[in-house]
Amino acid sequence: MAETKEFVVTSLVGMNTGKPLVNIAGCGADVSMETSDARDLALNLLSCAEAAEQDLCLYRFLTEEMESGHDGAAIALREARKYRDRFNSVPGSHPIKEVGNG
Repeated sequence: MAETKEFVVTSLVGMNTGKPLVNIAGCGADVSMETSDARDLALNLLSCAEAAEQDLCLYRFLTEEMESGHDGAAIALREARKYRDRFNSVPGSHPIKEVGNG
């Protein structure tokens, strides 16, 4: 199991630029970024967390309900991720929206 990591996120104003910044410290890193980059990172984290939970649901469905075994579930999960990534890379396209518009 993954070790729990602690991150400290703080707001600040850049001394040289006078711009609003966000600082993230933890796990040996200390990074300051513009607020737009911080928002992009936050959205990416939320998206990845959601995808990980969807992956687990699909994996459990395949192994427990469909009895496909670990190898079969891993192959299906890999292909489902490719499918999801294809839609996520096209602006305005989402597999859920397309299914509902039929």
